[in-house]
Amino acid sequence: METESDEYYLNKIMNGESQAYSHIVEKYKDMVYRICLKVSKQPHLAEEAAQDTFLKAFNNIENFRMESQFSTWIYRIAYNTSISAVRKKKIEFCPMNEQITENYSVEEINTDIKGMDRKEVKDKLKEIISSLPEQDRALVHLFYMEKTSVEEISEITELSKSNIKVKLHRLRKKMFNELNAYIKSKATKLCFF
Repeated sequence: METESDEYYLNKIMNGESQAYSHIVEKYKDMVYRICLKVSKQPHLAEEAAQDTFLKAFNNIENFRMESQFSTWIYRIAYNTSISAVRKKKIEFCPMNEQITENYSVEEINTDIKGMDRKEVKDKLKEIISSLPEQDRALVHLFYMEKTSVEEISEITELSKSNIKVKLHRLRKKMFNELNAYIKSKATKLCFF
């Protein structure tokens, strides 16, 4: 397998060798699809958005300035394409309830979480994340799952770094509150048995 840089293939594409684009697609197809899926939550919509992403990137390749990473540029296209696809399909998302923790310490929550099955905690967190609006879900995915820096997320989403930090802080709190409420409800159910 060839291990040439993105710049190598991009220069070939810009010089008319369109078959070099297959290397770019092969390299980025999984990540582009994952971003599209995290935003849309629907595989068929994610596939369409991923295909549209690669078409848009190819058709606008001359607009890519080699000053930044190609991955950031194509991920931004994927993110924006997915958001647009979701809006066009008018998919409704359930808003999360803003719940406030009531005198329930972090230590108590950690103790309860330790008592839970890891799979159960993981499944509940997945459920919580999937109920987030598409933009929030994408931020969580990029930052926590893909380990993308705030700076790169800013380039992808065109949100300011401070806005991203605030959103991530609020999302952590929201997810914490949701997990806390779940743990409390589970503890309450156990008390009745």
